[in-house]
Amino acid sequence: MLVFSSVLLALSVGLALGVNIKNLPQSRRNKYLNSFFKTSPTEENSSNNLTISPYFDTLELRFLNRILQNEEKVLSVLETNEILRIERLAKENQRQRRHIFLKDLNVKLKMIYNSPECIVRISTDNDRRSKFYGLHESLSKESIEALIKADRGN
Repeated sequence: MLVFSSVLLALSVGLALGVNIKNLPQSRRNKYLNSFFKTSPTEENSSNNLTISPYFDTLELRFLNRILQNEEKVLSVLETNEILRIERLAKENQRQRRHIFLKDLNVKLKMIYNSPECIVRISTDNDRRSKFYGLHESLSKESIEALIKADRGN
């Protein structure tokens, strides 16, 4: 019930902010939105050319870099736990934190690449219970490297 209340409150606040932004004059709306979105200097005077810049946290960057360093472009559950520094937690807590981490990373990558799933779970042939995490086949190593480089430039 507490989680439901929190989600409902967050949605209400987001809706209220969205309505308030919509009612602002164009110049003030652009100034407010520019604090959330990056614009190039040539786009500052244009109102509809706002673009989202990627913002990855340290763990997400470490995860993506580690996948790119691996020849198979996959990471095991143990490697993922090591990156997230959750090895000492109970198995169920590890699973939950991995799930939340990968879900959030997938949302960010989905916004950038417009792909339904960017980080995929892969089962092994000999044991269906053991999983690996890898990049979707539609994502190239070069595009992820460019994305990481652009993120570091921010």
